Amino acid sequence: MKTLNTLLKKDPDQQFMIFLSLHVCVWFAAGVLFNRLNVDMLEMFVWGQEFQWGYHKHPPFPSWVVGGWFALFPRTPQFFLILTQANVALGLTFSYLLARELLEKSKALVAILLLELVVYHSFSGLTFCNNSILVSLWPAFAFFAFRALKHNHIRDWALAGFIGGLAMLSKYPSILLLIAAFVAFVINHKKNFMSQICKPGPLICLAVFLIMTLPHLYWLVHHDFMPMQYAANRYFKSGSVAFRIIEFITVNALILSPIILIGKLTFKIPFKTMFRPNFSTLEKAFVSSIVYVPSLLMIVGALLFKAELGVQFATPFYFLFGVFIVSKAAVFSERSVKIVTRIVYAFLAFILCLFIIFKIILSQFYDKKEVYHMFYAEPIQALPQFIEKEWKTAFPGTPLKYVAGGGGYLYTLTFFCANHPSALLDFDEKKSPWIEEGAIQKDGATLLCQNAECIEKAKTAFKSMPLEWKKVTINGLDFEYAFVGPKKF
Repeated sequence: MKTLNTLLKKDPDQQFMIFLSLHVCVWFAAGVLFNRLNVDMLEMFVWGQEFQWGYHKHPPFPSWVVGGWFALFPRTPQFFLILTQANVALGLTFSYLLARELLEKSKALVAILLLELVVYHSFSGLTFCNNSILVSLWPAFAFFAFRALKHNHIRDWALAGFIGGLAMLSKYPSILLLIAAFVAFVINHKKNFMSQICKPGPLICLAVFLIMTLPHLYWLVHHDFMPMQYAANRYFKSGSVAFRIIEFITVNALILSPIILIGKLTFKIPFKTMFRPNFSTLEKAFVSSIVYVPSLLMIVGALLFKAELGVQFATPFYFLFGVFIVSKAAVFSERSVKIVTRIVYAFLAFILCLFIIFKIILSQFYDKKEVYHMFYAEPIQALPQFIEKEWKTAFPGTPLKYVAGGGGYLYTLTFFCANHPSALLDFDEKKSPWIEEGAIQKDGATLLCQNAECIEKAKTAFKSMPLEWKKVTINGLDFEYAFVGPKKF
């Protein structure tokens, strides 16, 4: 109690920095307890090694970040986890800076503390992929976009265009955020919209955005719009659209329910006004647009195009939801701040204890195979170690430069093998344009499969080469592997 009272006497900026430090430490520890690397993160590493203007599933920026990060730091799971928390910390920082522009300091602090209770800033923050990077990019864009609308400084317009470009180079649904900001711009300048949009600031913003994104558009045209094809094959299905929309709305309502309950019980906000958007001022219009427009457009788009909504699409949507709720507070006092602070710090303590207990229980009662599948993210380092040892025995003095196959286990070879070999994904050169023609025939490769379909693909891709497949079981998981020998052997 004394410690809490001492904390509450500090300036809100100092309180925010203490909260941010604790958040990073607790969630980093949670990640370390489970060696928390998932398939998406390892895929980012595979792509990040090979600089491209796009990849067959997604736009390129998150992979560039991973590639640049590991060019500077050791390639270990711990440093990957540091990257995940740096991403969340950056997002919370920009969210706080924006909240300070919209609310008084104490309310801004509470609005950001509430985000700790949103799974996208906590549990989901343990990963780094095309979705999770938006946790930092969306608040950063919104911060500079709001400042540009309010102060009309060229620097803010340019930075909004720059970060908006990075967001689009991370995940195409970021267009929803740009539309939301545009809606706020239109509302703010509804009487003289056309004259305002042609002023230097908006034009510079657009020019910077186009400079950032046109190379990727050129790549898309020359690579048959592969990410769009991937999305169409995965999400554009007619069978379960309605169910997915209901799921999307229901799950996200549950995710936001802690903030809603605090708004009702602590801030005494009536339900009839709690969710009502307000467009009376620039600040209120901006917050309402950012909170509502992306979600509504996502749902409408799913209905129009018969696309299955994934709950994870909402990962970056609610960084201003705390501001939206706090701005409607009927009661806000020092007691309100104290209640929210207690809840958030109790939650962090509970999470740390929970992960420690789970780690102890799982280590006692589950074998490694079950742990792997329960926590799909845990990489099995024994597989890369085994493959590397076999390669060195078969081809002494020859580095393993290439691996080929399908599935997340292939990515573990690229990440954990000493030479971090380039990957031929699904034995498909279109998905792996960084593999030069004849490179595997010259330097050799390890082929890794887990099923008959994968092996058939390998035989088709290397039909002119004799392949001797061997079976191995590691941590209860069955694999088949074969070597394509280097030319000198």
